[in-house]
Amino acid sequence: MVFVLDLNRFGQILDACPVLEELTIRRGDFPDMPAISVGTLVEHASIKRLVIVTDHTDHHADYHLSLDYFDIAIGLVAAIRNITTLHLSPDSLEVFHFCCESMPMFNNLLNLSIKSNKQKGWQGMPLLLKSCPILQTLLFKGLVHKVTNRCGDACVCSPSPSQKKMKMKKKVECCLWTCRVKVLEISDYGGRFRELKQMRHFLGNLECLETVKVGVDPDKNSEFVRANVTALPRLSSKCTIQFT
Repeated sequence: MVFVLDLNRFGQILDACPVLEELTIRRGDFPDMPAISVGTLVEHASIKRLVIVTDHTDHHADYHLSLDYFDIAIGLVAAIRNITTLHLSPDSLEVFHFCCESMPMFNNLLNLSIKSNKQKGWQGMPLLLKSCPILQTLLFKGLVHKVTNRCGDACVCSPSPSQKKMKMKKKVECCLWTCRVKVLEISDYGGRFRELKQMRHFLGNLECLETVKVGVDPDKNSEFVRANVTALPRLSSKCTIQFT
């Protein structure tokens, strides 16, 4: 039986699951289903893992969205601040940047997973990492993302000439310096020059790292790729690198 999940039914389902720990919200399977404001309803004390799957069409790329959409996104981000595990798609990470000028603190977040896409940027990364004080595991499904001037110091995107001058005049604290991540996992690593630069950036700025797990693309020269990563300098003396 298929029925339309309206606002009331969504709330009733959550209320009927007092010990719910995992919730997946997927909209792409039912494109005709009306949008619901989940921001005020997902504040569920027992939820530890939330996965949001979106399927935006191309016209969303420039984020010419209604105020209602942004209100929903802001409310949802605030409502999930107590979760311990968060998985973000490329679209979701950009929504964090465009919708959240003041990010809430994720004081319980231990595991953060981010999927990268060469069409989407990492603009939301610096503020997000600064908002996760006890983050233990950081997982990237691919490192290649859209080059922008707004990814801050979370990555190695080339800043504009004006930003370079500002950095020279003013020493800016890197968001990775205060990050307490102990486990860094990278999947689909291809060993490209830009990916290697990103790995150097992570290893050289994450001082609490203990384990780095790198999933090497099987189509690449894995021995050469592994040698390049292994030779990178590491800020943490406890850091070991594993390849899968």
